[in-house]
Amino acid sequence: METDAVMEPTRTPFQKEINTIRNPFMLDTPDHLIIQRSDFIYKSNKDFTRVYHMKARFLDVDHVCDAFKVARIGCENVLRVLVAHKNPPNQSYYSIRKLVDHPFLVKSYEYYEDSYQAFIADEYFQGQNLYNYVVDKISIPEEEAAQIARQLLYAVNFLHQNYICLRGIVPGHVMVKHDKHTSIKLTGFKNACFCAYTTTLEEACPINNFTAPEVVEAKYNTKCDVWSIGAILYFMLGGELPFDGNEDTLPERILSAKLSFFNREWEDVSLEAKEFVMKLLNPDPKKRIPADEALIDHWILKYKPKIDQAEMDEAFMNMAKYEPKNKLQEMIWFYITDSIISSNETAELALIFEALDVGNNGRLSKIELVNKYPEDAVDHIMSHLDLNKSGYLEYSEFLMGALSRKRYLTPERIIEAFKMIDNNKDGYITFSDLKMTFRPAERSLIKEKVWEELVMQANPREYFKISADDLINLMKDMP
Repeated sequence: METDAVMEPTRTPFQKEINTIRNPFMLDTPDHLIIQRSDFIYKSNKDFTRVYHMKARFLDVDHVCDAFKVARIGCENVLRVLVAHKNPPNQSYYSIRKLVDHPFLVKSYEYYEDSYQAFIADEYFQGQNLYNYVVDKISIPEEEAAQIARQLLYAVNFLHQNYICLRGIVPGHVMVKHDKHTSIKLTGFKNACFCAYTTTLEEACPINNFTAPEVVEAKYNTKCDVWSIGAILYFMLGGELPFDGNEDTLPERILSAKLSFFNREWEDVSLEAKEFVMKLLNPDPKKRIPADEALIDHWILKYKPKIDQAEMDEAFMNMAKYEPKNKLQEMIWFYITDSIISSNETAELALIFEALDVGNNGRLSKIELVNKYPEDAVDHIMSHLDLNKSGYLEYSEFLMGALSRKRYLTPERIIEAFKMIDNNKDGYITFSDLKMTFRPAERSLIKEKVWEELVMQANPREYFKISADDLINLMKDMP
């Protein structure tokens, strides 16, 4: 039987790229400081009740952890979902969360942990969990079900390409919001583990209505996530669970893999949809369609929403104009786009990112952008937005450039960022506040003068502190 420690590869593809640009020498200039999404996921030594207002219960995630909708103290508009685990997760859990930078996967922030429990701050996504969403509607129209399935497959394909297997996708872990288009966020990383394509896992996992038969037999790989998506799709289209039963009978029914398409809800579902469900729910993992192939299936592409070309062009122009005047301006804008602006506000950009990502791997290459836009503009974008120098644009980097500074860089959001970065709430941001907020992996190799010089980029008059007005003045002329 393999354990997480054995399964975890030395490096995932993204980790390998990021590690190649880490500096083995003492960093002595702000210009070489690398900031990325993973740096915001760290263990905090604070009492979480002094950081967040503990208010009403938000939702139940599963039997062993709960989640609460909370707001930052002093920043009522900055909402989080605080996930409370009864037992601290193992370290691979946090390694996996650090790799999550995807439009349809929920983001994590800092976490709090002691010997008995752990609290992880996740982004708040205003929506309804998919189980309740289906129950309220009885079933979901085919077009909407295809859109949700596509987004799930896109998220899971990103995870699989980073050697991550969720091992337990259920509708309660999918948050859904329907506006102009249906948007989702997938959470539920409690059972996630590292798993290479050729690895066969034998660790026992909890069994539910969406568990793959090979997981029941404790001999499985990443294809088990595809089965779970197929079971969720069956639930969406038919309004009932594909395999039902109690603790004793459910495993046998899953292993039988007998599906029925004869209830009333299936009468209006196309043959194409039923065939696609069967591709995902093939009981033989070797014959089951993988996530990357499922994303280009005719039925999925048939319902993929068409992106407004004007909106895509606007996003590209925002990226092409992006050119911060100094490192601190870049860092503060990254913080605002990552921690202040909500995913509900960026739902349209998530679909634009997906449309540009022809390879469906959760990041944008220069080639993918050049296929649509002039190469000189793309070169400018890559030089200014590829913050971790991986050769690609991760989703957080794309948002940083694509979001309209005129629309979103308001004094109100700058003040919210100021309050969050001001850790001791003394009304100023010092270099200590910057070090505590921006926690690059190599920060032990960064000279103190780098942080001091960053403060001076906002206020050369006051060497050691930045006021709220200083920060507003720093950000007001950002292109």
